[in-house]
Amino acid sequence: WDVGRGRTLIPSVGPMLGKKKSLVGLDIGTNEVKAIELTQAGDHLKVTGFGHAPVQSKDSLKDTIAEVFRRSGIRTKRVATAVSGRAVIVRYINMMKMSDDELRSALRFEADKYIPFQVDEVVLDCAKLPDFGEAPSPEAEKEMKVLLVAVKQTLIDEHLQAIQSLGLVPTVIDVDTFALGNAFELNSLHSPGVEDEEKVIALVDIGSVKTNINIIKNNTSYFSREVYLAGNDFTEAIARRLGTDNVE
Repeated sequence: WDVGRGRTLIPSVGPMLGKKKSLVGLDIGTNEVKAIELTQAGDHLKVTGFGHAPVQSKDSLKDTIAEVFRRSGIRTKRVATAVSGRAVIVRYINMMKMSDDELRSALRFEADKYIPFQVDEVVLDCAKLPDFGEAPSPEAEKEMKVLLVAVKQTLIDEHLQAIQSLGLVPTVIDVDTFALGNAFELNSLHSPGVEDEEKVIALVDIGSVKTNINIIKNNTSYFSREVYLAGNDFTEAIARRLGTDNVE
């Protein structure tokens, strides 16, 4: 479990590939499962497998994942995936300056101020953030910005069970919003000049039932939010406007 290391808040793809040089990104959505295999080829990454399939029901999720892997040509078993939803809590908070070890210890006692779950029900992770450009003050110099992420243990366990039961090896379970930032960073690394470090960029991922928003600058997340207005709502709005029950 990892919300990230360093300024990117999330693991970069290169180190995750490891010695085997291949990794599968697995997106388990509400309506569809998607998987893509990336393989290191010199200084470049190649797509060596891709597949997707609709989710018929929650009970059939494991079969859907297995079908995607059968049809996609993916060979590696190493998987990076992500979680989202109401069981995932992301907070940007201020704390007194301290070391990384002290921060992790302190969060076990401070987390109940920021999350609506019992601390023993969740997996916690955190990352220090750079200053967001506010004018310095005596109080601010004693504080630091911290990204706090809490995910209910039951959600992590469900993801792990579905993946491991198929013989797959989970290497990272991230948060959807930060995985979106990781994809953007990867694109920037392989497309020099695409990103202006001084620009504020909004990354928006519109799914079927929710929309992920991640506001970043210089590959650091300043704000993230899940909004429960997405593709299905757009489809229903179009159907109402056209006076039809179904929109293909």
